[in-house]
Amino acid sequence: MINKNERPCSTLSKEDIDHVAQRLGINPKKFTDDDYEEIGRAFIKGFGWSNETWEDILEEAVNLHTVEKNQQLRTR
Repeated sequence: MINKNERPCSTLSKEDIDHVAQRLGINPKKFTDDDYEEIGRAFIKGFGWSNETWEDILEEAVNLHTVEKNQQLRTR
């Protein structure tokens, strides 16, 4: 994970997202490039309304994206 003193939006990587996904019990090997982009967008959007740490926001972005993707797969 990146140092808390770094600017996370400029250094967010797939590895950061994978680390959080694994911590949540989500298999990041199933993520596509589009998944990473959507998680990144949700992560950055989270800064506009949150007082949480960047890692909390990233965790919520990964979790939310995974839930939404699973719901889409169930409706097909």
